[in-house]
Amino acid sequence: MELSGAEERMHSNPGVYAAAVTETPPHNIMSVILADVPRTFPENVFFRDSGSRLSKLRSLQRVLSAFAVKFPRVGYCQARSLPYSGLCHITRGFNYITAILLLVLRGRDEVVEEQAFWLLDALINHMLPSYYTDEMVAVRRDCMVLGELLRLNYKDVYARISECGVNYTVLCTKWFICLYADVLPVETTLRVFDCLFYEGDKVLFRAGLALVKLHYKQLLTCNEFPVLLTAFRNMCRDRQTLWCHEFINTMFSIKLKRSKIEQLRDECEPRVRMENNAP
Repeated sequence: MELSGAEERMHSNPGVYAAAVTETPPHNIMSVILADVPRTFPENVFFRDSGSRLSKLRSLQRVLSAFAVKFPRVGYCQARSLPYSGLCHITRGFNYITAILLLVLRGRDEVVEEQAFWLLDALINHMLPSYYTDEMVAVRRDCMVLGELLRLNYKDVYARISECGVNYTVLCTKWFICLYADVLPVETTLRVFDCLFYEGDKVLFRAGLALVKLHYKQLLTCNEFPVLLTAFRNMCRDRQTLWCHEFINTMFSIKLKRSKIEQLRDECEPRVRMENNAP
């Protein structure tokens, strides 16, 4: 809470969450929230049964609704269709991110909900303010940046991906927009979130590079588009990502400078904007 600035904003805005949670967002947004809540981590005991005393489903719905009310510019990022990627690539965002926050926080429901609300605000409105927009320029840019980092660090994998003709937006959008929630196993995601609040969005690139590093040999065997897509999907849930301590150690074994990330962002963003303007 303190590292992210969420605690200070929460104490500076008393009653904001309590007021927002009593209101209802627009019908089109609320209907999506109601559809998404029961689909969030259904295998997890805390999100499996709404009638259980352990269930966090009600808290998840309340936080998402309050966030949509308080921050209508962002609203509720449930899904985006990315026709420019060559596929209708659908990704979910806020429900999984919020669920991870609810899992890690402790206390009475109303206290945990308010803390999750302000942590979500810290992530969406302050740490990653340009991610959740209609055109998703920043997310697409960072997918491209990750591709450039692969070119610099894992040339063979980069070459294989290029040979398969796979767009990095197709491969990595869900990684970035969900902040690896619903991508990595929950225990690993919790540790990635810890690092995210400590080091900032640089961690998102560390996690992506770590996935490639841990599956380097496997990825080199992929020789066509569907095989590569399957490998990228499967490598997020295998034994090497389940071992969260090994995964985090791998993340921080990779040398990565923020100045390089910012340089690549400056180079990649105009290319993304050109795609937007293409007929």
